[in-house]
Amino acid sequence: MAADFFITDGPRVVPAEYQAWQAAYDYWYVCVQRALDCGGSESERLGSVAIAAKGEADRLEQIARDAFRRAI
Repeated sequence: MAADFFITDGPRVVPAEYQAWQAAYDYWYVCVQRALDCGGSESERLGSVAIAAKGEADRLEQIARDAFRRAI
């Protein structure tokens, strides 16, 4: 089993990039939870928002991981 040092050391090594990714991830999580709690068209709308938020969170995670690799 490999350790993911980005998760443990990222906040210290690349704080700005890590925080941007974490904020985007948290937003995605809230969108998913609200989509699951709602019904009908509101759930569909929030599901679409959650998909877009996940794409942005993934993009920012890649940026943060690249910055982390360069920094260590």
